[in-house]
Amino acid sequence: MALTYMKGDEFAAKLYAGERDFRRIKLEKGYDLSAHENYGGLRTFLINSSDDLKENPVKLVGADLSYLTAPELNLPYTKASKAILVHTVFHGSTFDDADFNEAQFDDANLQKIYFRSASLEYTNLFSANLTGAILTRANLGYANLSRAQLYQASLGHANLCGTNFERTDLSEANLESAKNLDQAKLSKAHFLNTKISRKDRAVVKQALNSQKPLVYDGLFGSSE
Repeated sequence: MALTYMKGDEFAAKLYAGERDFRRIKLEKGYDLSAHENYGGLRTFLINSSDDLKENPVKLVGADLSYLTAPELNLPYTKASKAILVHTVFHGSTFDDADFNEAQFDDANLQKIYFRSASLEYTNLFSANLTGAILTRANLGYANLSRAQLYQASLGHANLCGTNFERTDLSEANLESAKNLDQAKLSKAHFLNTKISRKDRAVVKQALNSQKPLVYDGLFGSSE
């Protein structure tokens, strides 16, 4: 099924008017929503719509929003499975409880984003910048986070079954109480001062055995 093209200003106006269904749209490439004259009003509107968004979430299933710039938006519960979000800028945005299963976030700027309890199963986050991101209790099962930046990110209680962390920067990240870390791919990941539960330390050290030189002093943060 072909996508429906939409200009950026039309998207902004409809979102501000309370429209929620943007399934399978192809947004004007490179649109900077933050440059819209009423971006502050849109942000406030979405914050005040938090309760309604739970019952009537924004739907972006199968949509192509490549290169969109839209920082610090409040869009919890968003339905965006299989959406194309490569090179997007969403830093500081809130996507708690959202569904991004099988979406594509390659090279996206997701610094300090909130993905609490979000579903990101089989999602492609290759080379995405998730510095300081909050992913507590998120489902990252089989997600591709290869070469991503997760410096100081929080992944407590997140599901990491089959998650690809190859060459990922997990320095100073918090993985305490993360689930299924032993089933994640950790080849050549960076673990400097990373907080890891005691039960998972052997798993990480085994993954690091092939890396030379290997220095354990200061490798892990304190954790019980």
